[in-house]
Amino acid sequence: MPSPETFLSRPLFHLMRKAAAAILLAAVLLAGCTSWPFEDTTREGFSAGDLAIPDVSSYERLEPRPEEQLPHRPGFVAPSLSITVSPLYARYGGVVRLSVPNRGANDLFVYNAAMDIGDDTWRWTDGSRGIEISSGGTRSIYMAVGDGISQPGLYDFSLELSFMVNNRAGTLPYPTYHWYDIGDRTYSSFSNLSSLHVRPYNSSSNPKVSYNYYRDFDRVNDLVDPDRFQIFTRAREIAGAYGSPATGEYNVAMVCAIFDYLQQNHTYREDPDNVWQRPVTTLQQGGDCEDYALLFSALTASLGGTSRVYITDTHAFPALFIGGTAPLAREVVRAVHDYYGTEFYVAVLEDDLGFWLVADCLTSGFYLGNLPVGGAPVGPPSQDSFFNWDFGGTNTLKAIDVMPD
Repeated sequence: MPSPETFLSRPLFHLMRKAAAAILLAAVLLAGCTSWPFEDTTREGFSAGDLAIPDVSSYERLEPRPEEQLPHRPGFVAPSLSITVSPLYARYGGVVRLSVPNRGANDLFVYNAAMDIGDDTWRWTDGSRGIEISSGGTRSIYMAVGDGISQPGLYDFSLELSFMVNNRAGTLPYPTYHWYDIGDRTYSSFSNLSSLHVRPYNSSSNPKVSYNYYRDFDRVNDLVDPDRFQIFTRAREIAGAYGSPATGEYNVAMVCAIFDYLQQNHTYREDPDNVWQRPVTTLQQGGDCEDYALLFSALTASLGGTSRVYITDTHAFPALFIGGTAPLAREVVRAVHDYYGTEFYVAVLEDDLGFWLVADCLTSGFYLGNLPVGGAPVGPPSQDSFFNWDFGGTNTLKAIDVMPD
């Protein structure tokens, strides 16, 4: 069969080949398949001047135990508790959250909680501090348990709470602010939980970590708008009880409050088309993992914070910058413990810039610093307060800096 050069002059033939190659390359670039050699594949991320560490707030959940002054017991309605347990791991334990409603006419004060697991007991406080629950109100107790358990398995448990009650309703001829010590109440069964599952360590998939891939970086930073009116005002509504955003205050309790708000109020919506939406849309309608990662980042950035979005093969979650050195990071973690009223292990990621505290509100944990979806301990604790952890089912981990405006 005659070659094309039989019918075309050699220069014209080569010109047509070059034109066809140029058209093919243009089509590839327009499809977004590559940026090289016309554009870098990564963007410039944070510099040291961009990084903000939350102040160590003075907020503490626990209050001093009141003095007993009433000689007789006023009306007392024993609370019906609900319990939620984060994943428990050998040698790390986990966190129990108790929701304590007060349906009586008088205020309550809970000054201790003790959980028996197997043959061991974990206590919430030493009895000198606790929380007050107003009549008609509900408060949560966060309690770290199980860190001494070395063997995975199922464990029976029981719970004991110690109460005081005051004379708010005025049924006794004494001041309404005087208190009576009820003592201990035992809770041995819960409708949603019959035993505690202590899990073994996981194995690491050793994901490859990359930073600020241009397509994800542009996408994240185009969507996150912390100055949007709805984001700006909601951040201040949530954080205002823990400081003064109007004066530029940015502290640990504010960030914990934002995390708690998202964890307790999120509406998860499946997104088979993987359409990333603006944080204000997520605030109004809910969304999936990357949507809530962007919303957390927008709310904290509105207060002056620094965050990242991490993307695995199947999940996305935010993380908060907490310091360039381990001592600084531990100070922030201590303030997180004060906010929740108990000491627990937290998940951090470390790189050349410092330490990043995981803030995944869609995982089965319910506190700032819990392990993200897909993360688990891979060995015994090696540092105080920090999980020795990694991912077990992802090959890639992309870190995307959320840049300040």
